[in-house]
Amino acid sequence: ALLKLSVSDLYQLFNDVPTTQLPRELCTSNISLVDIIVKSKAASSNNEVRRLIQSGGLYINNIRVESASEVMSPDNHMLKDSITVIRTGKKNYYLIKWI
Repeated sequence: ALLKLSVSDLYQLFNDVPTTQLPRELCTSNISLVDIIVKSKAASSNNEVRRLIQSGGLYINNIRVESASEVMSPDNHMLKDSITVIRTGKKNYYLIKWI
């Protein structure tokens, strides 16, 4: 469902969630999703991210992250080439704006 929304719709939908701006170069530098999640402040430590993944409580663009070794990929983890939506648990949303 998120893929069908425009960039402006995504910003409007997630306008009140914590948002972090990160440089687009991080996406193409083989950085792990664990590191991206910590940089986005959706989790405070690598261990917290790993626990979320093990318990099935971490989602990128509403797709569950299955492995702590997963690497950030623009094709798989970016919406409209500029946004990533992170969800931890059932209701905690975070947004990354790629600049």
